[in-house]
Amino acid sequence: GEVMKHFEIGITTGGTREFTFRCDGIHNAYDAINDAVNYFGLGEDMDEIMRILVKMDENKLVTHRHAGLNVYVRDGER
Repeated sequence: GEVMKHFEIGITTGGTREFTFRCDGIHNAYDAINDAVNYFGLGEDMDEIMRILVKMDENKLVTHRHAGLNVYVRDGER
């Protein structure tokens, strides 16, 4: 099978708990981050998030960390 890149999104809510989402593709990752940002009240600029995801998709960036949001791009299957 083809090796697919995916995004892992971690949300830390100020305590010790972290929620992790695995998303295939930019649109899914964007939607998941948008939902989490709204739900947890994180101060993220979604235009900036889109630019970051595009850079990740183009292999120009591997990790984004800001406030309670951590985004990683991973190759292949876990």
